[in-house]
Amino acid sequence: MKLFKDLLRFADKFGIPKIREIIEAKMNPKITFMNVVEIANEAIRFNAQNLRQKCFDFILDSVKNQDSLLNIEKLDKDFAFEVFLQAFYRISETVEKQFYD
Repeated sequence: MKLFKDLLRFADKFGIPKIREIIEAKMNPKITFMNVVEIANEAIRFNAQNLRQKCFDFILDSVKNQDSLLNIEKLDKDFAFEVFLQAFYRISETVEKQFYD
């Protein structure tokens, strides 16, 4: 994980999007319940938008499935709020369809 962070930091610092894209592509399939919070925080910190979105989707699916995530309390607060809002939007959309369709 340290190499991942170092490479993202390097790509962000020196403005090398190709390195960031490669790291994002390598990290996407490695996201798990154990590391998604750490990866999401690093993606946010180093402007890895594709990786951030992948983590967002993973966490949102985890909320929907009621899966536990390691260190969820350490998730970036603004990011956590976005997930929270989206989770409730999905729930309200589902409830609305059940009652009005």
